[in-house]
Amino acid sequence: MAFFSRFARRRPELPDPIVESFSNPIPVSTRQVQFAVSIGAAICPADRTTVDALLPVADGRMYTQKRAKDRDSEVIS
Repeated sequence: MAFFSRFARRRPELPDPIVESFSNPIPVSTRQVQFAVSIGAAICPADRTTVDALLPVADGRMYTQKRAKDRDSEVIS
């Protein structure tokens, strides 16, 4: 609960502790797999007051993060 109260006060686009938990590569068979996570959040009542209204706000923030990551990343196969 403390995390979310801090989040509500600073209102970042990403909940950093959650995203950071995915930052290290994970061993899969003989390879290291790197995941990219994008999270959007909306706060009630500051952003909207109903679930139906909050979801598009959070979704929009998630896609903003995805676009920012796409500009800064490179896919190597």
